[in-house]
Amino acid sequence: MKEQMTIIVLGELHFKLKALPYRQAKVWRKRLTDEIKPMFDQFSNTATEFSRPSDLVSLWPIIELIIYDGIDAMFELLLSYDPALEASREEIEKTATDKQIVDAFKEILTLIDPFGAIALIARRSGLGTMMTSQKLRSPNGGYPSSGQTD
Repeated sequence: MKEQMTIIVLGELHFKLKALPYRQAKVWRKRLTDEIKPMFDQFSNTATEFSRPSDLVSLWPIIELIIYDGIDAMFELLLSYDPALEASREEIEKTATDKQIVDAFKEILTLIDPFGAIALIARRSGLGTMMTSQKLRSPNGGYPSSGQTD
């Protein structure tokens, strides 16, 4: 059977991550639900149609939630997925961009949610394609062998 894995890039570091065994994945999915669901709830309570420019002001709390709390929540969940990520926390904090964190988080979701349910919920909640997957490769185009690669 082909091993489920993905490559993520955070700053200058590359990590090969494997799908978690069921028991570990169950714990991680529960944490994901507990920490991310409130953001989805905020989106579902927001109007999706605007008749005048001033209606956009109602989006500010959600934008603020994504920019501040959302990225931080994703970062902590990301690091909790694999011990190699937590061990590299300081370097990742110093060099990784917000976009890299979001992209890495999306990659982990492809491992933890094989049905794509999280992406479906995100689209229905108004997050659009934020949670769609994009495969990341190392700069040389290949896939490193395991764990941290640089």
